[in-house]
Amino acid sequence: MGYAAELRSLLRPTGVYDLSPGSLSGAAVEALGAALDDACAYLERCCREALVMTAEDEGLRRMEALFPFAAPEGTAARRAAIAGFVQVSGDGFTPAALERCLSACGTGCAVREKDAGALEVLFPGVIGEPDGYAEKKRVIESILPCHLRTDYVLMRCTFALTESEELTWNDLASWTFFDWASHV
Repeated sequence: MGYAAELRSLLRPTGVYDLSPGSLSGAAVEALGAALDDACAYLERCCREALVMTAEDEGLRRMEALFPFAAPEGTAARRAAIAGFVQVSGDGFTPAALERCLSACGTGCAVREKDAGALEVLFPGVIGEPDGYAEKKRVIESILPCHLRTDYVLMRCTFALTESEELTWNDLASWTFFDWASHV
């Protein structure tokens, strides 16, 4: 039921207004009802676009404009990235919050406190530099606090990785790069 019908149902019992079709009062109720319908639709859209988890297009674009780089493709990924950015605040620079933010931005890294004034950034399960390392590094450095030293720890494939497994040369002979990567 639109607002015009709602206004008619509220005004009819008073008996003061002629609400028949073509009457001046009836036309005023129709015009006012249409304006209220439009205003209600506009406010519903504003409410939807104002919240990260319900925003669809305009709201996501406006929120992304606040950050220094583009969010990943797809509505769900964009929402997750924005939510990750919002979680990092003046007092929220914990390694866990930073890690959630960076993961939401598609970097897939882990953050650890090394010592006072230093962080370590690792890429779990990746041997060497991950794909798009330069872009990931740019994203990481734009999010991590600039007053902290950032050390990147890249996994290298060594035989020390297999010592705890007590593997022999024959066991390793059939391994591919992907076997090594899944072993890390």
